[in-house]
Amino acid sequence: MVCALLLTVMLLIWRVEGEDNRVPLRVLGLFPYKGSEGFDAEYVIPAARLARDEINNDTNILPGYKLELIEADSGCERDQGVREFVRNALHADPARAPVAILGAGCSSSSLLIASVAGRDEIRIPQLSYSATSPFLSFRHSYPYFYRTVPKDSSRTAAIIGLMKKFNWKRYGIHNAGIGGSNQIVTEHAITSLRFEAERHIQGSSEVYYGESRVMKPGDNVTLFTENV
Repeated sequence: MVCALLLTVMLLIWRVEGEDNRVPLRVLGLFPYKGSEGFDAEYVIPAARLARDEINNDTNILPGYKLELIEADSGCERDQGVREFVRNALHADPARAPVAILGAGCSSSSLLIASVAGRDEIRIPQLSYSATSPFLSFRHSYPYFYRTVPKDSSRTAAIIGLMKKFNWKRYGIHNAGIGGSNQIVTEHAITSLRFEAERHIQGSSEVYYGESRVMKPGDNVTLFTENV
């Protein structure tokens, strides 16, 4: 009888110690599994999971809380990203609603999500790992948006300086982003620079030749320079 009682007590203690009574903090992860802009950020998911586990395993970080990662495919399309945000955040059970957003990967999705998530009645902080549009730096428009990468235009001054220094007249840009590309083209609008872009579309490519032009969202081009 005593043995049975001791065994029962030990089982109860083991069960209590094995339970995780921490309060869950849910983070909505928006990842472009296969984006229409040719941007595949599926490699980000293992990193996000690793960060979640590292935080949860460290009792000094968020004591009493446990991070939970909600994974969703936002693509690189604005509409798809917003649908996933609405479905997993705004239409979610309030008890299971995310307290923060990780993503989206592409600026096209992040811009619209940030404009909604930052509204006074919503106020969900958003942290993107790769959205580089300069427009996202407008704090008055996107007060709850943050990112771990610099905006596109932050590196264009150096690129433009090199072009002027070496008198490069013919150029292309690889993955500079719509903001950075616009700035480079605008800086040289009064010169005779020519712009050649290779746009990748689902494995195929189309090549544009002509005068300097502003890139459209989704354009990825190969960097080259030469004097003409």
